[in-house]
Amino acid sequence: MIKLTIAIPTFDRYEALEYTLKIIIPQLVDGVELVVLDNASPRAVEGLVHDLAKQHGVAHRVRFLRNSYNIGGNANIIRCFEVAQGAWMWLLGDDDEPACDSVGLILNEIVCDSQLAYINFSSNIKKHSAEAILDLSDLAEDVLFPTYSFMSTGVYRLSAVRSGLIYAYDLAYASAPHLVLMLYSVYLLNMKTRLSPSYIVSSKGSSDAQSYSYQRVKLRFSTLMEAPFLSKEGRLRLAKGVLMATFPSVKNVIVDALMIGISPAGRTQSQARYHFVEYFNRARMLRSIPLRIRMVAVVMNLISFVRPLSNILCFVLERIKKKRLFAVRDVSNRI
Repeated sequence: MIKLTIAIPTFDRYEALEYTLKIIIPQLVDGVELVVLDNASPRAVEGLVHDLAKQHGVAHRVRFLRNSYNIGGNANIIRCFEVAQGAWMWLLGDDDEPACDSVGLILNEIVCDSQLAYINFSSNIKKHSAEAILDLSDLAEDVLFPTYSFMSTGVYRLSAVRSGLIYAYDLAYASAPHLVLMLYSVYLLNMKTRLSPSYIVSSKGSSDAQSYSYQRVKLRFSTLMEAPFLSKEGRLRLAKGVLMATFPSVKNVIVDALMIGISPAGRTQSQARYHFVEYFNRARMLRSIPLRIRMVAVVMNLISFVRPLSNILCFVLERIKKKRLFAVRDVSNRI
């Protein structure tokens, strides 16, 4: 019987995937399988996966699946939940760094509690100080982002979340299908989630930052509020978390506006222009959120803007001071 499936969705990250596999494959033990889902990468990775598996004598515990066409990152993530054969599944990003003892830690945490649908482990993004069992009433907005939104910290009971795959596909644009399935199990099935202090993974940031936009992904989170299984209270709670995660800070708006004006034509400028327009498109959609929540977000963003603004002013004043000093010296030298 397979207790745990480690599923790695991947696309065109050969070196990053190789690094991750070299850490995770030696940890494969009885009852654990690894599935790599390649989303039609232009550079073949099947040989890499099988060679590393053979080197460690675990070829029988490793499967490789390749999509005929690129179906998009979100759909490829959802596919992981379909093809996994274990009772539980760890969804691991191809460019995230697993701990050298991560599999053992996860196996120790998997319990027989039939009401537990999901376990969220610690990472460099969010460290849990102590173990906690959360039900619907405990699922606050500050827990959702970034605790649950970081994909590689989540381990799912497949029997609890697979019946919600229809919602994951329907809300795929939210760029968080894994979060949809967790919310489904909590809000519709009334199951529980758990926070674990065990540290299993580190985020290294996107290895293709030139083409990947975190802000673009964040702006899509608001689609989660359209989930039909959310109660009125749940939708409001989720709205708070989404708003705090996606509402553009004053700093970001100004920086992106400057990028449009001063950066050379190309990817940087086009991304900035996209963000700048998207901010206001989302602002119109967020009108349905209560005014008091929006005001809190605005105040928080203004506070976050004060410090960098003061740093900029100090820098400018320092430059002016130095220029005047140099000018005085130059005049005195001439005299």
